[in-house]
Amino acid sequence: MDNQEGGSKKKIFSWLYTNRKGRTLKPTHADQNESSNREGGRKARLFGITKASISENKDSQEQSQTSQRATQPATQSSAAAAGPSRPPSVGATSRESSANDPLDDTKLSEDSFSPMKDDNPPGEHFMFRLPEEAWRETEPGKELTLCMGKQTFDFCNLPSKDWAHGKSLPSNLFGHPILRHTQPTAPSLLPPRLFDLLLNKTVSTDRFGETFYAVISHVWGDTIELDGKEFNVDWQIPVSSRGKLIQMFEFARIVGGERYVCIDILCLDQNQSNEEEIARMQSYYSYATECLVWLDKAPNQEPREWDGILDAIESFNERFKCDKHGHPNITPKQMLESGIFDARVDERQSFVWAKKFQALEKALWFRRVWTLQEAVISENLMLCTPERYMISGAQLFSAISLYAMMVNPFLDLGAPASIVILNALQNSELWKILRLRQLYRKRQVSFWHIVQAIKSRKCLHDQDRVFGILGLVQGVDSPIDLTLSAERLLENLHADYLKAGDLSALMFLSEKETINYHPASRGFLLSGALATKRRESHKITVLSNNRVHLQDVGFDSITKIYPMLSFGNMIPWRKQFPEIYKVTTDVAIDVVRAWDLDVDACPEDLRIWLVYTVYSLGRWSDTIGKVFQATSEEAVTMYYRAVRKAMITWLSISTLIQKIENYAIVVIWTQHCGPVLAVITEVPKQYAYIVTPSSYVDEPGEGFLVLTADAGATVFRKIGVGLSTKVKPRYLDTITLAG
Repeated sequence: MDNQEGGSKKKIFSWLYTNRKGRTLKPTHADQNESSNREGGRKARLFGITKASISENKDSQEQSQTSQRATQPATQSSAAAAGPSRPPSVGATSRESSANDPLDDTKLSEDSFSPMKDDNPPGEHFMFRLPEEAWRETEPGKELTLCMGKQTFDFCNLPSKDWAHGKSLPSNLFGHPILRHTQPTAPSLLPPRLFDLLLNKTVSTDRFGETFYAVISHVWGDTIELDGKEFNVDWQIPVSSRGKLIQMFEFARIVGGERYVCIDILCLDQNQSNEEEIARMQSYYSYATECLVWLDKAPNQEPREWDGILDAIESFNERFKCDKHGHPNITPKQMLESGIFDARVDERQSFVWAKKFQALEKALWFRRVWTLQEAVISENLMLCTPERYMISGAQLFSAISLYAMMVNPFLDLGAPASIVILNALQNSELWKILRLRQLYRKRQVSFWHIVQAIKSRKCLHDQDRVFGILGLVQGVDSPIDLTLSAERLLENLHADYLKAGDLSALMFLSEKETINYHPASRGFLLSGALATKRRESHKITVLSNNRVHLQDVGFDSITKIYPMLSFGNMIPWRKQFPEIYKVTTDVAIDVVRAWDLDVDACPEDLRIWLVYTVYSLGRWSDTIGKVFQATSEEAVTMYYRAVRKAMITWLSISTLIQKIENYAIVVIWTQHCGPVLAVITEVPKQYAYIVTPSSYVDEPGEGFLVLTADAGATVFRKIGVGLSTKVKPRYLDTITLAG
C-alpha cells in the first residue's frame, strides 16, 4: 500500500491496525450507589403484550441444536373528449405475536406474469399480475449508496470473533463500538430509560449527560412474563424466554460495544399507554449509534425454513469474502487488491440470488409492522441469529442494490432474468426497506409509500398499523389518539398529508372512494418531480362531504384522448376507436412518446416498432407476431432496448389497477402539453382536465390527476391518474374536487 491508490485505501482501513482487544469496564462509585427510585417521570408503553406459557428449556434446547443445512437449488386515430374551455370554478409497539399467522410463500415463477382476457378481439391482454402487497419499483438501482449505513470489516482478533465461535467471555468485557456516530446524544434526546449492560439493570436517564447508546430490534413472538424486579423495572417483562434476553444482551455488549442499549420491553413502561412515547420513537432510533437486530426462530417455524435463513446469511457473507459470522476470510491487503465484494453475476446466478433474498425474508423480523420503521430510521444495522450468524445491514443493502442494477442490462438483452429480478424486487422486504431508507433521508416518503409498505406486514393490534409507522411520517403533524380505530387513524393521516399540500395523496384509483383512503386503493409510488418535494405554492383544504378544495394548482384542458386498452364497462367506449395498428402514423408516434420512449433517437423507418413494443406488452396479436418475425435484426435489437422502459411503466399501471374492474389505459393530449399516459375508471364527460402541483407550470414533473365535469358544473370529479414524467400544465387555477 505504498502507492498513491494504496494511501487512500489505507486511510479507510486505518482503524484495523490499532491495538483494540476489547474493553473491561468496572462499575464506578456512582453506579454502585445508583438508586432504583430514579425511574420516575416519563413513562411509555408499546402495544401488544402477548401471554403464553412457553418452556425456557425448550427454547434453549432449540438454540443449542446444530442445523444440517442444504443449499437450495438454483434453479387508435384520436377522438375529441373535451372542449377547449372549462365551466366556471368556485375560484378563478407492541411487538406482534406470530402465532396462527403463517406468512404467504411468495414464489418466483412464471405464474407471476399471466395473460388476462377481455372481449376485445383479436388476441389476449398481457398484464403483470402482482400480489396485493407488492412494492412497485420504477427506478431500480438509482442513488442507493448514501442510505446503506457504514460498511465495516473486523480483521482483528477482537472479542466478537471469539464470541461468534462460542467462546465464553467475562460479563464485563465489551467489544469496540465501531459504528458510533461522531457525537454522543444530547440528554434531551435520550429515551427516558436505558438498559445498563454493565450493571445489568434498567436506569433512568434524567441525570445523564451526553451519552452513546444502541437500540435492540426484535420480534416478541409467543411470550412468557419474567419478573421485572431482577432488571430494576416494576412491570412483568414480555419475552419468549429468559435465555433469549441474555443472548440479546451478549450480542449488544460484545458486537455493539455500547454500555447502554434501548430495548422496548425494559425501557418503555409496559403498564401504561403513552402517546408521547410513540411520537418519540423516531428520535430514539435516529440518534442510536446502531440498531442491533435479533433474528430468532418463530414458533412452529419449519427447520428447513430456518436453515434457509442461515444459509442465505452465509451466502451473502461469502460474497463479501467473510465467514458465516461476518468476519473476513482474507487479509486487509488481499481485500484492497481484489475488492471487498464479489460482483460477478450471470443470468443463472440471478435466479439463485432471488431465492436467497426470498429465504432470508422468511425471518419474522422482515414481516412485522413495528420493525419497518426501526430498519428504515436507524443509521446502521447489524443482524444476528442465536447461532451467531451475523451480517450488517450495509452488506445486505449492497447485495440487493447490485441485484437491482442487473435489471437494465438483462432487459436490454431480453433475458428472462430481467423478469425474475423485477418480480423479486417487487416482493422483497429488504428492497422495500432500502428504498424507504433512501426516501426517508431525502424527506420524500409520501402517504402512499407508507400505506403500501405495511400491506405485507403483520401486527397484533390494528392500531399498530398506524402507530408502528409514525416515525416515517415527515412534514406532517398527525396527532396520536389511542381511542380511534385503525381505519379512522389512517383516514386522519391521509387528511393531514393533504392539508400539508401533498397532492400525491390523491394519486390513487378506487371504485369505493374518490377522496378518502380506502383499503382497496393503491397509490402511485412517484419517483420523479412530485416526489422531490419542490417548493409549491398550491394549498389543499379538506372540506366536509368528502370534498377537497385545491387552490392554485396546475391546470390544463384535455383536447384529445385515445384509449389503448380497456376492461369492464369501458370496453364499449374503446370500441369506438381504431386499433393501434390502424391509427395514423402521427398518432402512433404520439402514443410512443406518451410512454416516454425515445422516438427521436430511432431511425424513421423503425419508429413503428416502438409502437409494437408498447402494444406487445399490453396485448398480443398474431399479426404483430408474424410481422415481428419477418423484420430486421436492427428492429429486434431496438425492440428489446425499448421494452425495458415500457415494462417498468406496465408495472406502474398494474399496481394502480389492482382490484379495479372498470378502467382504460389512455393517451391524453392537452392544450399545453401532450401526449401523456393515464389510467381512467370512467368515460370523460363533456369537459375533462388534468391537475398537477403548482410547480409543474414552470418545470415539468411526474404524475397528474384526470378530472371531469359537466357543462356549467362548479365541482369536479376525479376519474383517473396520469403516469407520464414530463407533464407541464398551462396555468394555475382553483377548483373543488368531490367524491
